[in-house]
Amino acid sequence: MIICDPHHSTPALSSLTASIIGARPLKELYFCDNQTCALTLIKAGLGFSILPDIIPVRDPELCYIPVEGLPSLSFGLYYKKLGTHPALKDFVEIMKEEFKKIPQT
Repeated sequence: MIICDPHHSTPALSSLTASIIGARPLKELYFCDNQTCALTLIKAGLGFSILPDIIPVRDPELCYIPVEGLPSLSFGLYYKKLGTHPALKDFVEIMKEEFKKIPQT
């Protein structure tokens, strides 16, 4: 199993990961600093990980298996409107379009 820094996870995910860590010998665990490192190790065939599934950034080379019983995580985009930059406006519009494509559950 590939374990990411628990400080970058939700409490529910950290708790689940901790219970799995306790049930495995250390020689079966890889620790890494962030999700990018974890995905690199997974793509190299070194193991699996339990990570947040962010649909717009899914990697087509990987298999995603949902874990039942974990709360869903909502998120949003926050920005300062005062003095809005054209690039920020474009980014916000692109995100609106991308998230409209995500199936609602």
